[in-house]
Amino acid sequence: MRRSILVVMIDVMVLSVLALSAGNRAGGENKIPMPLYRWSTVVEEGLRKEQAYQDEVKRLEEQLSRTSELAEQALAQAEEARDTASRERSGSQEMQTRLHEMELTAEKARAAAQLAKSEAQMAQQTAEEARRQAEEAAQRRAAAEKAVLEAQKTASDVTSRISELQTELTDHTEELAKLRASEAAAKERALALEEERSRLAAQNEQFASKMASLSGEVAALEVQKQDAEQTVAQLEKQKQAEEAERKKSIWVRRDESLRRLNISYTEYNSSDDRNFVTRRELVMPLVQVGRAVLVPADFRKLGLARSFFGGLSESVTQVDGSVSSLTGAFNALPLESIVVPGAEPQVCLVRFTGALDGALQSITMETLKERRIKDALLFSPDEVNEHGRVEVSPIIGSDYLTVLYTSGKKPKVGDYLLTDRGEFIGVMVTKEECYVMPQVLSRTPAPISIPIASRTQDGGYFDEFINSLNRARKRMDDHLKIRKF
Repeated sequence: MRRSILVVMIDVMVLSVLALSAGNRAGGENKIPMPLYRWSTVVEEGLRKEQAYQDEVKRLEEQLSRTSELAEQALAQAEEARDTASRERSGSQEMQTRLHEMELTAEKARAAAQLAKSEAQMAQQTAEEARRQAEEAAQRRAAAEKAVLEAQKTASDVTSRISELQTELTDHTEELAKLRASEAAAKERALALEEERSRLAAQNEQFASKMASLSGEVAALEVQKQDAEQTVAQLEKQKQAEEAERKKSIWVRRDESLRRLNISYTEYNSSDDRNFVTRRELVMPLVQVGRAVLVPADFRKLGLARSFFGGLSESVTQVDGSVSSLTGAFNALPLESIVVPGAEPQVCLVRFTGALDGALQSITMETLKERRIKDALLFSPDEVNEHGRVEVSPIIGSDYLTVLYTSGKKPKVGDYLLTDRGEFIGVMVTKEECYVMPQVLSRTPAPISIPIASRTQDGGYFDEFINSLNRARKRMDDHLKIRKF
């Protein structure tokens, strides 16, 4: 009976645990029933605990049985001692003592029996309490079984829902895979479109750059066209001018280019305390040399060379010079300087202040050779109407022509030659040789510039004039020695 009570108690405890677990799972905050595999675990654990409780109840029952037997033996011994004591009470003192001891022993046995009875009553109360708890546990077990059934139903529903969700998840996974495949294809198309857009943008930039370049080229071509049109117009104008010049005779061109060159030097003679004035007047044509219009003239004709009487001294006190037209009311232009070239110092170039028209174009040695010019007209700087004709031939390896008299005026130093077209050839440096005027003044060696105009008219100017003149004379002397004139 006691074993059944303990078994019921254990069952009640197991079912209480199951009911509490099911209740917590079913009515808790999670709202999710306990999985089925956990039920088996909980039941196995309850069975293990039930076996342990059964072993303990069996041990307690054996102990209670032994205690009851001892109590019964003690009661029997007490009764037997009481009877023995009654029979031997009338014995000797020793028997009384033994009787007293036996009574004490009987009292002790009675007390032990009473204690065993008390323990039996307590065990009975415990069994009653266990029966009551077992009934409560049975009720809870029924509730737990109901909860288990509901949990199993819920688990079944959850399993069905999980199956449905898994099916939906599979469908969604397949749809997601399709969407991802579509997204990948869309990304590839977007990447391809981006690459195409980049390529088109690059092409657009290239086209824009080409358009800008073409616009610049068109603008440059337009400018070139305008420049070409201007050049054509200028060339046409130049052609017309050249045609007009070509139609002009040599005499007309010469007359338009001729200018009167006047120069004077004032010297002080300390021996008789007087001033002497040296004047030179030449009639020479204007010639285009590079971008400048100059008047070519012989070094000696300008009064710069040394003479038997010494020429200009270092006591120059005044220098004046001008260039003017031969006819008409033309204002004289002041001279600026006399340029003594390094290649041929005998042929000087006179600079003047202002601008004049009608200059002749010079002809180069190469052009003379190409055109095979053999005849030239000879003119004098002293007599306007004096002229002659000569034959010319180039001296190989130099800028000089050999001149052979033909008719009219005979050649002399300082005369100048023109072609039949009115082109300036050069200046005679001897009676048989002419120096061909270059179209551009050479800078090697550097030309010497003798100043004519003075800004201050002080002693410093005349010092510069004399120094430049002496340098030019030295160059002239060195050049004549080399040429052996």
